[in-house]
Amino acid sequence: MKKIISGVFIAIILVLTFTLSAKTLNDKDTSIGTLSNGITYYVKKNEFEKEKASLRLLVNVGSALEEEHERGIAHFLEHMVFRGSKNFKDYEVVKYLESIGAEFGPDTNAFTSFDRTCYMLEVPLKNEKDLEKAFLILSDFAFEAKLDDDKIEIEKNIVLDELRRGLGPSMRLTEKHFDVMMKNTVYQDRMPIGKEEIIKNVKPQVIKDFYKKWYVPKNMAVIAVGDFDKDKIKGYIEKYFSKNITKESNFDYFVNDKNSLEYSFYNDPEIGFSLVDFISIKKTKPIISKKDIKDSIIFDICQSVFNERLYDISKEKDSPFMSAGAYSVPILKNMTYQGITVQLWENNQIEGVKSVLYELKRIKQNKVTQDEFLRVLNSKKSDLEKEKKNLDKIDNRYYFQSFMDTFINKNRYFSINEILDLTSEFLNEITIDDISNGLNDFFNDENYTICVTLPSGKKITESDINQAIAQVNIAVLEKNIQNSFNEEELLKPVFETDSNIVKVIKNEKTNITELKLQNGLTVILKPTDLKKDEIIINGLALMGAANVDSSMIDSAKIASRYFSESGICGISPTSLSKLLKVKNSTFNINLSYNQRSISCNTVNDSFEDMFKLLNRAFTCKNYSTSAFDRTVNLEKEDQKVKNNYPDYIFYEKAENILNNFSLISKPVDLKNVNSKDAENILDTFFSSTKDFTIVIVGDFDCEKAISYSEKYLGSISSEKNPKIKINNLPDIEFSQNEDIEYVKVGKEKKSQAMLCFDLEKNAIKQERDWIKLFLMRYIAKDSLLDALRLKNAKTYGVVNYPIWYFYPDLKHFRYVVSFTGPVDEIEMINKIALDTLTSTIFEGISVEKFENSKKILKVETQDSKKYNERIMQTLTGAYLRRLDPELMLSIDSIIDDITFEEMNDFVKQLFSKQKNKTVIWIPEEKQ
Repeated sequence: MKKIISGVFIAIILVLTFTLSAKTLNDKDTSIGTLSNGITYYVKKNEFEKEKASLRLLVNVGSALEEEHERGIAHFLEHMVFRGSKNFKDYEVVKYLESIGAEFGPDTNAFTSFDRTCYMLEVPLKNEKDLEKAFLILSDFAFEAKLDDDKIEIEKNIVLDELRRGLGPSMRLTEKHFDVMMKNTVYQDRMPIGKEEIIKNVKPQVIKDFYKKWYVPKNMAVIAVGDFDKDKIKGYIEKYFSKNITKESNFDYFVNDKNSLEYSFYNDPEIGFSLVDFISIKKTKPIISKKDIKDSIIFDICQSVFNERLYDISKEKDSPFMSAGAYSVPILKNMTYQGITVQLWENNQIEGVKSVLYELKRIKQNKVTQDEFLRVLNSKKSDLEKEKKNLDKIDNRYYFQSFMDTFINKNRYFSINEILDLTSEFLNEITIDDISNGLNDFFNDENYTICVTLPSGKKITESDINQAIAQVNIAVLEKNIQNSFNEEELLKPVFETDSNIVKVIKNEKTNITELKLQNGLTVILKPTDLKKDEIIINGLALMGAANVDSSMIDSAKIASRYFSESGICGISPTSLSKLLKVKNSTFNINLSYNQRSISCNTVNDSFEDMFKLLNRAFTCKNYSTSAFDRTVNLEKEDQKVKNNYPDYIFYEKAENILNNFSLISKPVDLKNVNSKDAENILDTFFSSTKDFTIVIVGDFDCEKAISYSEKYLGSISSEKNPKIKINNLPDIEFSQNEDIEYVKVGKEKKSQAMLCFDLEKNAIKQERDWIKLFLMRYIAKDSLLDALRLKNAKTYGVVNYPIWYFYPDLKHFRYVVSFTGPVDEIEMINKIALDTLTSTIFEGISVEKFENSKKILKVETQDSKKYNERIMQTLTGAYLRRLDPELMLSIDSIIDDITFEEMNDFVKQLFSKQKNKTVIWIPEEKQ
């Protein structure tokens, strides 16, 4: 059950909700209406998500409507509806969802925000009765929750654990800044998670009264999107939601105009970064005309150019700030954020702030250049054309998000076709003069809230910032500098040797073509029709940072960052960023513990160019002293964050303990890094192709891919002497004993356990074993939720997963189970978790859990077949783990074939009290 907390540091995605007046609904697959009692419904037929229905009950109530004695009750109530209703016993809904293959868990089935509560069911459509029963479930949530006193008392512990999980510096700074930012709004001092003392002591009647007051028809919407007969769905909605309730609850999510500059300062000993945010809080204006849409697009283009400039400055030698960016998003009902955030070097803070403000003044004063305008405009046109090609391949989540925004903001629904057509029209008619005029309104609000976040001992004052603003206001700025580049020169490949394909293997069943090139490179081609004009390329090879000599391992750990800061493929970071924007592509290189990867996403018009970049990744490097210095400085700043932030400290120390303090898991010692070692490591790992497999998945012409592979990849020489010695991965005897290790960190009263089982690689030999390992995740999750949440009622949620990033080079890998709980009871909870898992050795798993896990995995597998990303994950996983890709792409038959007895035998190999270790996080003052 997820709480949504919007803060200063969230990743922002601009989502426009278009509300042009329309006399009729121009979407034959959509029905929107209102029942006689006031409930609104939205029904959308979407055949893309085959045999699946996404159902939502949306309630127009969140924490912003709580009174002081109700702090956290909207969220508490969200928990309680699962604990029994008229037609379902306590957590019977959960068991039912699992029985039909719909996974349940924390953050999966509901969330509460400032202005809404949403219940979510993803229903496999194997049985019509399942679909109808799902509507009964949602109607019980809406009208028939029991809210028994004894269940409320039990659930308090679960809600309190969820609250404790969020405690820490991020929550503290968010609450501090939000209190200032939300001044004169209904959202002030109303974080959705609530207050601990109120949750502890709340009387059941308070929750019941809240439910009775706000869960009324006119506050609710039922949303259904999926592969179904929409008229039948409307019938179910009328059947289960037409309850005769006419009561209304009046409310107002008010936002008053801001009329002064305000500051919020926050210092914290557990924060290791310096951040300044200029935030303008605006009332959200409904978009009711074509001009409103055009203005939104103009603002977006201005913002894109501004962010490109800030990125360029951040990559300059002696840049005054680490990073900066502007954003604008309607985050809450009646409220929009427009903000500029600046992450500062610790010793150059005010200069970093001034630099961003100078650039804002420069773009408003001198406008954008023709080069900047065309680059951003053409990129957006290309994105739009790609969306138009995939109108039949849109996720259910897009539609229910659109309906949710429409209901909460009282907008009129506008079809995606009309949105795309209007956007296309405006992108074709917008001129650079429109952008110049639009800059007059670009971040022109003087009534900012300025949020300053600093480590303890660091100080920026109001006077400092006011003085910086005054200096910028009177400054005379130089004209724009044109940042054009020679695209042809940047993409110029290097032909080191004659190219030749020595073998082509075509598997008709999987539609996979495998190329063997003379230089040792393997290319795997998997064309799909899942999404038009989407191509994913991933080159990978085993061996990485952990395979170098111990004296060089610190340099190896920062090598990827050095590569990027130097400029991938011999192209500077700023030029590469612009080039990729023009090409509507991404391109990244990574050196991890025991593997390397080169990954990119692209479109057909840029397909050949990505092969040129792949060629340059192996043949061109451009190291520089300034890039290495910046890499080291960035690493220093990262370490300040990690050395202060409790979560980082715990996970880092736990990894060290569990890995027996291997060099692999120790933090980078910057005294041991040097540029020459890093360059030799990169030249060794990213020069020869013979270890690499390059996998290409998506909408591409196979013959072109073969031709490009031979021309650009086959011409890379494999006869390159390594500049460093590559060692076998040193084996790690994972720590295992019955003694619990404690990590004391942080001031908050929170605790977490990591229970790790040491697994023999020999237990995972074949494709069938991996499928059993996947099944084990669902079985273990179900068993642990039963034991720790339902029976023990002290733990909000449990995660469990195998760690195989050392596979297949080490004879061991790990299975991790992690959970939170009260500090004084975490050892007891750990014992319950350990006993729950190891009891399977003696008692075995239950038939019910086994069958449910098979259903959930099959649903998950079917969903994954709709996405190129998931196909890529399957293929790269298969090649890295030396598995049969054909079997891994079609695992349904394996799932069906695995027997209960076989699964029990497998589980007994996994978990043992003799092969585990627990690391527990407790606060510093806890003895």
